[in-house]
Amino acid sequence: MKWLQGARGQSGFTLIEMITVVSIITILSVLVIVSTRVGNQRQQLRDAAAGYVTAARNAESLASASQDVGGTARKAYGVCITSSQLTTSTDQCADPFAAGKPADTYRVYGRSETVGIKDTLDDIPVNPTIVASFKLPAGIEFASPNVRIDYIPPAPTLYVNGLREDATVTIQKNGNNSSSGCGGGKDCQTIQIKPRAGAIYVN
Repeated sequence: MKWLQGARGQSGFTLIEMITVVSIITILSVLVIVSTRVGNQRQQLRDAAAGYVTAARNAESLASASQDVGGTARKAYGVCITSSQLTTSTDQCADPFAAGKPADTYRVYGRSETVGIKDTLDDIPVNPTIVASFKLPAGIEFASPNVRIDYIPPAPTLYVNGLREDATVTIQKNGNNSSSGCGGGKDCQTIQIKPRAGAIYVN
């Protein structure tokens, strides 16, 4: 009897304390899961941006080597942002925003039309020869406005939408408004294009 009384007098966890501990563990577990998902999404954005830059470098290499694509010497090589839903020969590089389609794809292409620099390069490539096509991971898209780059052999010289002006390509989570930039932890990643310096890189 004395032993039982001694046991009852010993300090231990109360029901409230146990519930509190379990609640804290549950909250921490949820935070870890959310943090992991956010980290994976951001890594996807970085990987997608790196893939776009690699595609641009491939177009630059084609222009540098003045390589034939499809048996025809091309006048320019570039990367267009478009939609996986635009697949016919005449709209493979069509503007997805103007077409109301998801901007989820980018393509490396060669174009054979005579290049009058601004007069031609500001137009969408006519029947381009697609060298490679890449679709962004699910849940990720390009943000408006659309950006298309062209490399003109043999230097090669870089143009953005027919101009030698700097531009930014933004990749974001679907539905995210990145018009104000990617700062402050926004779910997006930017790519800087600087034609006069011949540079393109993930910011």
